[in-house]
Amino acid sequence: MEVIIHRTKKDFFRFINYWSFERKRNIRLLIFIALSLWTTPSFESIIKGNFFIRFLVILTGYLILMIIAYCINLLLLKKGFKTKKSLLEETIVSVTDEGISTKSVSFHKLILWEEINKIENSTEFIVILHGFRRNILIPKRFFNSQIEADNFYESLQKIYLPKRAYLRSINGKHLYKWAFLGLIPNVGLISGAILAFKGIFVFKDKKLTVIGIASIAFTFIFWFTLLKISNNSQSNIDFSNKLAISKLNDLVKDIEYHKIGSNIYPDNLEQLHNNNSFSLLDPMSLSMSSKEKFVYKKLGDNYTLYSTGLDRIANTKDDLYPSDSIAKPGFIIVK
Repeated sequence: MEVIIHRTKKDFFRFINYWSFERKRNIRLLIFIALSLWTTPSFESIIKGNFFIRFLVILTGYLILMIIAYCINLLLLKKGFKTKKSLLEETIVSVTDEGISTKSVSFHKLILWEEINKIENSTEFIVILHGFRRNILIPKRFFNSQIEADNFYESLQKIYLPKRAYLRSINGKHLYKWAFLGLIPNVGLISGAILAFKGIFVFKDKKLTVIGIASIAFTFIFWFTLLKISNNSQSNIDFSNKLAISKLNDLVKDIEYHKIGSNIYPDNLEQLHNNNSFSLLDPMSLSMSSKEKFVYKKLGDNYTLYSTGLDRIANTKDDLYPSDSIAKPGFIIVK
């Protein structure tokens, strides 16, 4: 089974238009709608028209990216016309048991069935995809009729699909393309677990296993890094500072109440039974991803209470103390 084609520049330009803007158009539209709904905070916002604003923003961003990709493809194609004479030569496309052969005056190559990723059928083209930015483009105008073109496509699929099913049953290469999901936090955690499981137990594929583990690791690294950045942000430090002083003020009250009830200051903060362990934790230490308590020392008939601040070193200028308006008779500052 074979077909003789003689493509022109117009065929390739038309294909780029189709690939960039027409292929899977309905699916792309559904994705835009889903993203717009997902980024719209509430149903009330949808009623107010925020959904349509987000839809237009997402659509505009997508079109900008597509136009940039389209221009890059045009430049690469024009360069290909100069370096690959076979693109515009008469070519015989033959289907064999081993794969699909393309032969012209200056070029001859056999694409094995296992190298083919997908075979697509559009109104104007049959496209055989075999690797990144590699394809065999067959314009349907070289067939005698649309029926003949569709029969050719169906014959390709009858050979290709069983071979693909068999190849996918014995190796996990077809799953490599899902590695990009690993770059989406949380989603990568699920996809990574699935890929790692299939790599270890189903296909015994080391590369697939590594992809899965890397996808899982990326989610943890992403959130750990984000937490570190947010914890060290000035706004978070300011919030922890205010919270620490507020908790110190509350502790002063509890300490003084304890003195009234037992006629003695507590030996440690744990003796304040109405406080749980979390209330004794210094928010300034939590902002640094550690868990340290406020510093409390009983000094005879007095006591001192403070936070060691952001540097976590006592008796430095960033130490925090209870507010002057709250501090009571027994409280003193010891330098």
